[in-house]
Amino acid sequence: SEPKPEPNWRDKHAWGLIKEAMSTEKVKAILGRPARVDDLGNGHQKFVYQGDVIGSGMVSGNIEFYENRVYDIHSPNFYLFSLTCHLY
Repeated sequence: SEPKPEPNWRDKHAWGLIKEAMSTEKVKAILGRPARVDDLGNGHQKFVYQGDVIGSGMVSGNIEFYENRVYDIHSPNFYLFSLTCHLY
């Protein structure tokens, strides 16, 4: 069987796998451990992912949970220099 890829929040495609109502554990399995977890009170929490990404610089994204289920997703803005047009 194929080896499972390591969880990696820096992978743009991994963010596409995150869906509403997904559990905190499932999110960690896909994106890895967040840089920090903010307790927002009343059953709300936020996973914050941030760091340097080659070609994009410092990026951050976060996912908000209510009672350990995803309800809001803010994907990082990845800039892919390979997509920039070079005019000569």
